[in-house]
Amino acid sequence: DAEVASTVDSHHAVGLVCDNGAEILIHVGLDTVNLGGQHFSTLVQVGDRVTAGTPLIRFQRSAIVASGYDITTPFLVMNSDEYRMTKCVNDGPVASGAPVMTVS
Repeated sequence: DAEVASTVDSHHAVGLVCDNGAEILIHVGLDTVNLGGQHFSTLVQVGDRVTAGTPLIRFQRSAIVASGYDITTPFLVMNSDEYRMTKCVNDGPVASGAPVMTVS
């Protein structure tokens, strides 16, 4: 559970501040900022409260891959001096709504 802390004009990333204080950046794809928002839409706004399973970003996976971009989606712990990923729940393709990691 978290509060949306940031979104980007290119709609490919969302920053969250989790209830435990961990700051997470979810970045869909590698170098996808170069698409300028094409194939992406952000489903949340800064200040929104979200819970596990809330859709954050909608994107057209096949169009992004067809444009030559890697769809690997990093989840970055931005304040990693204070918080660490303690469990990788799923390392690989993830079904919508499935847990990805635990941070503490």
